[in-house]
Amino acid sequence: MKHQSEPQAFVPPTALDRPLTADEDAALRWILWLEDFPGVDELRAQIRHVRATWGRTTELTVVVAGAAPAPVEDGILPVAALVVGPDEKDEGFINVWVENGYLSMLEYSWVTDRMPTEYPSPDRLRLFDALRAAATGRSG
Repeated sequence: MKHQSEPQAFVPPTALDRPLTADEDAALRWILWLEDFPGVDELRAQIRHVRATWGRTTELTVVVAGAAPAPVEDGILPVAALVVGPDEKDEGFINVWVENGYLSMLEYSWVTDRMPTEYPSPDRLRLFDALRAAATGRSG
């Protein structure tokens, strides 16, 4: 008989009003320092003004107050973090979204059977290479 794991409880998004956790902040900083692109300096300056307002670990809506907008198009930034486990196997990836020149969402997608319940520590982040992933069929 095959062993089946217990079903994972659904974690609904909720209203929030808090600063980023240490690992959320570290992941955002890690991603924004991967490479330079037009508008990244303004986005980096926004980090200390970010507050989480809605969501859960996998989708976290944020607002920025008291910082200048970045000259960046709306959508997902061109840099992302691959999340690996202790065995270096891919577990997910983190994208950063921008809206109207402001950081607007951290999206933590996973490729495992279990939804993440906390952000990874920075030592588990790697460069997410979307071109390599598309060519090899891997997540990162």
